[in-house]
Amino acid sequence: MRLTLSEARVRLGQICATAQDPREVIVLTRHGRDLAAIVSMAEVARIWSGQDDEWLGRKNPLTGRRTGVSMVMSTGLVAGPDGRVVTTREAAELVRE
Repeated sequence: MRLTLSEARVRLGQICATAQDPREVIVLTRHGRDLAAIVSMAEVARIWSGQDDEWLGRKNPLTGRRTGVSMVMSTGLVAGPDGRVVTTREAAELVRE
C-alpha cells in the first residue's frame, strides 16, 4: 500500500491496524518519492535480529549465545595463517609468501 503523508495523517488508525499483518508494508510518500515505510513489529523484530547477527555474531543453535563481534569488525585484525593476530594486509602478505 502506498499513501501520501496527507492521506496517512487522516487514516492513521486504519494504517496501524493494517500494519499489524507481518506481510503488509505501507510506504509513505512525499511529492511522489518514497519517504518511509510502516511495518509490523514482527517484521521490525526480524530486521533487528538480522542486524544483531551482523553486528554481534550469529547465535549458536545449541547454546543460544552469540559468537561475539568478529575481530575484523571491531579491530581490523584477523588470525593469520600461523594463528597470530595480524592486520588483514599482513595476513594477505603471509598467505602470498
